[in-house]
Amino acid sequence: MKDLICKEYCKAFFESSFDAIFLTKPNGEIIRANPAACEMFGRTEEEFRKLGRNGIIDNEDPRLEQGLSEREKNGKIRIELNFLRRDGTRFPVDLSSTIIRTKDEETLSLIIIRDISIWKEAEEALKREKELLENISVFDYLTKILNRRGLMKRIEEEIVRCNRSGTALTLAMVDMDFLKKINDAYGHRCGDEVLCRVVEVFKENIRPYDILGRFAGDEFIFCFPATGLAEGIIIAERLRKSLENAEIEYEGSKITVTASFGLTEYQPDSNMNVDNLFSKADDQMYLAKRRRNFVCFPQN
Repeated sequence: MKDLICKEYCKAFFESSFDAIFLTKPNGEIIRANPAACEMFGRTEEEFRKLGRNGIIDNEDPRLEQGLSEREKNGKIRIELNFLRRDGTRFPVDLSSTIIRTKDEETLSLIIIRDISIWKEAEEALKREKELLENISVFDYLTKILNRRGLMKRIEEEIVRCNRSGTALTLAMVDMDFLKKINDAYGHRCGDEVLCRVVEVFKENIRPYDILGRFAGDEFIFCFPATGLAEGIIIAERLRKSLENAEIEYEGSKITVTASFGLTEYQPDSNMNVDNLFSKADDQMYLAKRRRNFVCFPQN
């Protein structure tokens, strides 16, 4: 009587489960597939028998071999793998498999599969949202370069690198000359477009590893890693001239833009932090603003 009840219970579970259930031989031959499996894969039980395990699993999944080895060793396994739908598209599953032995001492595998596509999609959506929020927190919405927070983080990292490598870095604080006059004459929309064009000019004239960010309003910060003050001055002069000679147009009007640069140098293990660097560069920029379109730096 107990055997009959157990048999009926197993049959009901097999037939009504929302998860796909397979019964397979050690060679991968599929003996049984429940209705949920047929619905999940878009195949009939007869098709499963013809295809076998290798016909429905993604054999290129690097986790497969490890999973089979672990099941052989422990007699059971739970793992995430990719399987193939009827049209050949891959989909992720949460798979549980147990080796069982029948009364006739036949070895079989019971495989239960849950489609986790929706969960993976939600996971990816959350990941994208997190990346977006991280970008928003460290990038300037207008110019798409680092904002003040992003600059602080990157320059702190560069200071650590300087101390470790024993190389200097140069920091430049830049303030646009007479941007208020441009805003007054053409409007703030023009001012925004000018800032974006200025960033383009700057990016065209720095090295791939140089750091550029918008500090506030019309102020920018450059960090030149592994660069002493003498070389930093050369780079700043190149940037100043490139901006002065840039062709910036707005609604048919040509606009000339210049900027004032204040430089300072960080020496390894000098006990200066980011705020100290910004303050020293700001002092030099203040001096440069007296002359406009000028580069100022500490004089030894």
